[in-house]
Amino acid sequence: MSVDRFIEECFGDLPRWAVTLQGLRNREGLTQKKLGEIIGVEQTNISKMEWGKRHIGKQLAMRIAKVFDIDYRLFL
Repeated sequence: MSVDRFIEECFGDLPRWAVTLQGLRNREGLTQKKLGEIIGVEQTNISKMEWGKRHIGKQLAMRIAKVFDIDYRLFL
């Protein structure tokens, strides 16, 4: 099974960047609140991003990527 197929079956219509954010945050043991504090946004915005209800712009993607030491384009 491909990664895309797995994500689709497990997370439905959520954008891949939303699933990626949630997965990375959980892997690192960060709460939404703590990640928000680190990148300078409210916890509610983290939740909206993880549910695909708020897009992640380039500047925010760069801040998130720095936390997880990954390429920011994964969130665009």
